[in-house]
Amino acid sequence: VRAFEIHYTRVCGYAPQTMACVACGTPSSERWSFSAAQGGVLCSACRHQDNHARSISTTCLNLLRYLGAKSLHEVMRLKIHPKLNEELQQLMRWYLLYQTERHQFRSQKLMQQRSFPPLAQVKMKETTPITLTETGKSDTFNKNESS
Repeated sequence: VRAFEIHYTRVCGYAPQTMACVACGTPSSERWSFSAAQGGVLCSACRHQDNHARSISTTCLNLLRYLGAKSLHEVMRLKIHPKLNEELQQLMRWYLLYQTERHQFRSQKLMQQRSFPPLAQVKMKETTPITLTETGKSDTFNKNESS
């Protein structure tokens, strides 16, 4: 679901800027914040520009970048730790509602009320495993990281 939301924002022209600070353009920072108003991440030096910006963990930011860069087919077998999924879900809900100037989507309420099987349980044709890092370590998003 998160991957679809991220791809949806890209198709609609609302994709958040995640590769560099939206204010100053720096590609690296010790800590990042996410600004729905400015449309992406803010570095620690620019955080003060949006009082409503939310902290985002490094792992969540990397996942957001990864999901935005890959096709939906490529990320379907990806396992994501529940806490990381929750962080990304809250961030994307907030971002989508801000960008569309809505308070709630009816479809989001439906998704919260229904129980859907994890994508890993959905029968699909066999594909090669996903490698997320150059070192060959896969499934790096299936760990808990506190912010």
